[in-house]
Order: sequence, then structure tokens, then C-alpha cells
Amino acid sequence: MSAPIFIEHPVEKLYYRGTMLKIRDIFDVSVVATLFPDLLRENLYRVAHVRAGLLQRISGISEKFLRAELDELAITNSLAR
Repeated sequence: MSAPIFIEHPVEKLYYRGTMLKIRDIFDVSVVATLFPDLLRENLYRVAHVRAGLLQRISGISEKFLRAELDELAITNSLAR
């Protein structure tokens, strides 16, 4: 039995969270960018006006913090392509 799974579009996360983007949001957007790059690219114009804030947020994340947060997500390679 299958059922549709509804996900928040990653562009919505970028738009609404902007400078408050969390590591898990960045991870989610990265997954979509890997699996559906055209879909993401086609919708990035919707967040062009918050680009500077997004870049500031992402560049302000330390690598140590990023690694610690990603470790908490318990990501495995079982779903790797």
C-alpha cells in the first residue's frame, strides 16, 4: 500500500526561515538539490530577494557546529543513490 507524502518545498523553508535557517533545513534543501536540481533551480527566483540574508546565515555557521548538528540527524547511507 502506498500513500502520497507531502513535504514542505525547500524554497518555502528558504523564504520563511531566511536568516533563522536551521542545519536540518539546509540538509533538506541539499537533499532536494541533489535529487531534484531542476525543480529547485526553477523556483529559486522566489527567494532572490532574501539571498543576502541566506548567504550571511550559511557563511556564519561554524564547521564544528555544522558537524555536531548533522551527527544528531543520524544520517545513514542506506538511502544513498
